[in-house]
Amino acid sequence: MANPNEQEKAMRTKVKWKRFTEMEVDMIMPDPSPNGNIYHSAFEMNAARNGLTVPPKARAIFGYLVIMLYKNVNESNFREFSNKRFKALRAVAHDISDGHISVFNDVEDAICYRNSYGQNHQIRKAVLSAVLGSKKNDHCYFSSVSLNVAKFLSWTDMAGYYVVEENLVYPDSPVLKAPELATEVSNWKKADQAIKETDSPEYYRILHEDPASCSILRRANFPTLIAVAEKLKNRVLGGSNKVVNAEISDKVDYYFDMHVK
Repeated sequence: MANPNEQEKAMRTKVKWKRFTEMEVDMIMPDPSPNGNIYHSAFEMNAARNGLTVPPKARAIFGYLVIMLYKNVNESNFREFSNKRFKALRAVAHDISDGHISVFNDVEDAICYRNSYGQNHQIRKAVLSAVLGSKKNDHCYFSSVSLNVAKFLSWTDMAGYYVVEENLVYPDSPVLKAPELATEVSNWKKADQAIKETDSPEYYRILHEDPASCSILRRANFPTLIAVAEKLKNRVLGGSNKVVNAEISDKVDYYFDMHVK
């Protein structure tokens, strides 16, 4: 016999999924105007159709809903992350209204939303295309918010690759010439070539879902380079220089010293 608590939880999830289907995603999916005007979301198009402008608070909510398609949240970071993102989005949307904004009641709502739509590759691509289109259009209500969202989404799920580029490749670090790291350097260059051949390198992981495209970015392909680059980054930002992987700690310290000397 099924556990009553499990049945109740399953029912709540089903109800939430239905609610998200009918409401939130309709706000952010691209929808062309029959009159030839360029609208970058159904929300914007419907507002224009009814002779309405999109209020600043609604623009901030729009941006937050887009971000939450791609952001993994949990119990420990959900509130802080949401408050921080809303603060930034309300600022760029020029929302000066009072009061706290809340879209999801709890982290369970947010996870349900992302699992329902953020894992659908076609939705991820379509929404990103809408955001990139609207940020270039000064006449779009969402241009400033979309610019902020596009910047936030850049290099999504590519942190390992990006930290190596920023802290080792751009400075032309001597670490990259170490013979014992030749395999890792070669793996990073393969990833770099594939990424740079695309029209939108910073959104490579959002636009590509096939295993072959994703596997080139696995942290295991260049773990030492990532660890050294992260330590260099933390030094600049004033963060902890402690290496998470104790097994390669001494090796990372060696290459760190090689770079800074």
